[in-house]
Amino acid sequence: MADRLQGEFQRRMQQSELGLIAVQCLFSANEQVEYSDFIRLLSQIDREDEFLGAEAFGYLAVVPDTAEATQQLNAELVASGLNPLRVTTHEAAGLHFNDVETDKLIPGRFIIKFVQPNTRFDCAVGLDLGEDRLRRETAERSARTGMACITPRLQLMGSDPDESGFLFMMPHYRGTPRTEAERLNSIVGWVGMALDGASVFENLEAATGNELGYRLFIQEGLHSQFQLASSQSDSSESSLGFQRRTSELIAGQLWNVEVFPTKDFATTVHSLVWTIAVGGGCFTLVVFILVLTLSTHAYRAQKLASHMLVDLRRLAMVAERTTNEVVITDVDRKITWVNEGFIRNTGYQLSEVEGQSPGDIFQCNDTDPNTLQLIQEALANQKGFCGELLNQRKDGTRYWVYLDIQPLLDDDGEQVGFLAIKNDVTEAHEAAARIKRVNERMEYALDGGQMSIWDWDISKGRIVYDSRGYEVTGHHSPEGGDPANVWFERIHPEDLAQVESEINRCISGEKEGFVIEWRCMQENGDFSWLFARGHVVQRDEAGQATYVAGTTMEINERKRVELALVESQKRSQAVFNSSQDAIVFLSNGELLDCNPRTLELFGFESLRDMARFDLVSLSPELQPDGKRSDVEASKIMDLLNTDGKIHFEWTHMSNDGRCFDCDISVVSFNLSGQVYQQAVLRDISNKKEMQRQLSQTQKLESIGQLAAGVAHEINTPMQCVFGNVEYLNMAFDKAFQLINTYRELRDDSEPSELAKEVVQKAELGCRFDSLQHNITESIQEAHDAANRVIDIVRAMKTMSHPGTSAKSTTDLNRLIRDATIVARNHWKYVASLELNLDDAVHSLPVFPAQMSQVILNLVVNSADAIAEGREQESSELGVISVSTQMAEDHVRITVMDTGNGMSESVRSRVFDPFFTTKDVGKGTGQGMAIAYDVIVNQHGGTIQVDSSPGQGACFTILLPIEVETKPVIGDLSESSGGLSVAVGASQFQS
Repeated sequence: MADRLQGEFQRRMQQSELGLIAVQCLFSANEQVEYSDFIRLLSQIDREDEFLGAEAFGYLAVVPDTAEATQQLNAELVASGLNPLRVTTHEAAGLHFNDVETDKLIPGRFIIKFVQPNTRFDCAVGLDLGEDRLRRETAERSARTGMACITPRLQLMGSDPDESGFLFMMPHYRGTPRTEAERLNSIVGWVGMALDGASVFENLEAATGNELGYRLFIQEGLHSQFQLASSQSDSSESSLGFQRRTSELIAGQLWNVEVFPTKDFATTVHSLVWTIAVGGGCFTLVVFILVLTLSTHAYRAQKLASHMLVDLRRLAMVAERTTNEVVITDVDRKITWVNEGFIRNTGYQLSEVEGQSPGDIFQCNDTDPNTLQLIQEALANQKGFCGELLNQRKDGTRYWVYLDIQPLLDDDGEQVGFLAIKNDVTEAHEAAARIKRVNERMEYALDGGQMSIWDWDISKGRIVYDSRGYEVTGHHSPEGGDPANVWFERIHPEDLAQVESEINRCISGEKEGFVIEWRCMQENGDFSWLFARGHVVQRDEAGQATYVAGTTMEINERKRVELALVESQKRSQAVFNSSQDAIVFLSNGELLDCNPRTLELFGFESLRDMARFDLVSLSPELQPDGKRSDVEASKIMDLLNTDGKIHFEWTHMSNDGRCFDCDISVVSFNLSGQVYQQAVLRDISNKKEMQRQLSQTQKLESIGQLAAGVAHEINTPMQCVFGNVEYLNMAFDKAFQLINTYRELRDDSEPSELAKEVVQKAELGCRFDSLQHNITESIQEAHDAANRVIDIVRAMKTMSHPGTSAKSTTDLNRLIRDATIVARNHWKYVASLELNLDDAVHSLPVFPAQMSQVILNLVVNSADAIAEGREQESSELGVISVSTQMAEDHVRITVMDTGNGMSESVRSRVFDPFFTTKDVGKGTGQGMAIAYDVIVNQHGGTIQVDSSPGQGACFTILLPIEVETKPVIGDLSESSGGLSVAVGASQFQS
């Protein structure tokens, strides 16, 4: 009967233990327990019926003692819809606790993460159980052994200090640890159960029909114990003086049970004795012994059956509620039973798979045939199989499982079926595949980057390289690595101090890593440039590094490029400093750098002095063409921003006010998100002056070549004037004689007939009527000839004018007429001139002298081309046509001729300086080059030529219409003797 009472105590304790194990099994499939899973799984448990004395379940998490870990746990709770985490202590919760004095096996805090809701322990979330010695020791013992452990007697939250409460804890690991060290390293938390001692231990005597009483003690320390429960009957109530005391080690605690007979047991014994006496001593004795033996065996069988029943209930609950798939088949491998986890994971109901082979249902085309062969061989030999396999769900999705198949045997050893447990390891398999891919990519990266990985165990003084070490460093290392001093001996003496300094700073704790470059001696004695990056992996208690890991790569090519780059930079800097062109670098209008020639050109002592000025401000207010410098600079920047480069001419002004002409090339580029400009300025003041002198020289040369013709043009009208003057001299003599005769006759008051005859003879002698007519004509002819001379002189004056540095508003049609007048003697013998000048062409701002030179050159060249193509003794004249026409935003000037034309090779070079097709001494080759410069560079226009051999040539000039910037220059016409010098173009067509 004492064994029966003790068995009841063991049954109650094991019921709680097995129940806790069953709950822990529900979480074992996942490394992390989510609140939703916690609530869902506990909702399937009837706590009051299935777990004696259990007041609540909870989950206890290991949390590192850092602010980041606490914040992460808080974020997890908030994401689950719970209140923010509030870490509390036993003292704040009003609970008795003992300080932790010994070293902690598991670092960190043991914080209650979840508690079964609607219990008095709701407020326990956030309580750190690790600060109490008894609670921590129980948790660490459970983690170390992997078994369910119970705490010593505790005060539970919300209970009185004298009430006896207990915490049952079952560890929850990451993975499947096998050794104590692995269990301590992989502990994640514990599934806990709060037990009320009074509910668990009361009324144990009922197992003996109240015939035996008991007292239950828990050992506290080596020499003390505490009574947890006792029966209502006392040992003094029995007349029998015996008692039994036993000890049980259950769930990590020592329990002492005292059993003694009660008065009910004594009454039963006396009645039995009198019965035996009446029935006979010997027979009764035999029967008593037989009955006692049978009762003992029956009790033991009942106890064993009770234990088996409890085990079967717990195993059934685990199998039914676990997230793993559980499948039972018969000996032919046909499914006979599946659990709820199977239904949830696969989507199949038992009715759909019952009687079928698992392989026919779950295998797919990608299932490894070799693994299937191993399974078949193992099952055929009645052996188990464990391994990973690719399965397929009902909906067609595929997943990886860890399959554990074991044969089921009866008591006689005969096989009755198979038990298969499948754990979904898809995430772990995919994570492993990802890790494999990452490792492969890392290997590819290391191979591609020619890098080697190394480990430096400072405590052992050895450096170990991976398989790439020889390729990178040029040294063969033994399997155990090289001593550190050997590694340092290979460093070039010039680099050793710097390398040791950087490494020592890292080892001492000043830095967590180091980056070094050095020259390493190879086995053949040559030096190779290496680059290493190291990081501290482990430090001792003093903060000194004990283990460092990193990578090394060979950088010979990079160093060669760096040295070449340094040399290139030196050369570039030398070119920059010695350049005779000014070079400036700008960004957002700010001067960043310039070379010495820039400072010299602008008259500054230093870059700082020049940087105070905007480059545009170092310009005159107006450019030579009369446009504002600031306005034109803004236009130039717009073009630069659009095209990225620009080339133009500009007039700058030095610090002392001196103006100088520049040829400027600017490029814009983007560097690291910042826009920069580089400008190269070349002083072309001397070149401009030489061009002006050359242009004037060429103009005077042209005029000189036309001088004879111009003299002839002046001589012809002057001969006309001279002849008419001689005639007038003779005519006026006759007229004066006639006048004198009239005067004599006027003095005679009564003239005689003779006198009248004399007057009549005088009138007939001078032919007065004819004389009067001829005198009038002679005067008109002299007048016209004088006007022609005046026009020629005016045109010569315009052509020989040296020009100005600014544009002037000029009558373009009149300028063309003057140019053709000067060239008239050059073209009048070979061609006729047609002027088609549009009256709508108004005055334009141009350089008049330069434009006159252009027209003169074109007309003279046309006349020469016609002369070259005419046959000797031919009387047929060619045609030179000059026309003007207003367009939308420009004026078109066209000069056409009927000469012999040009070939493609000549046409492509017609505007090249010093290019000419004329005989030596007849041309300098500068006429068309000057024309191009005047039209394109000075006026911003265009000039084109269309020509083919035998078809003549056509030069087309387009001049932009600009706003007037200068007042109209004075009329180039002159007055002489009151005669008008306006001459119609028709007078010069013949």
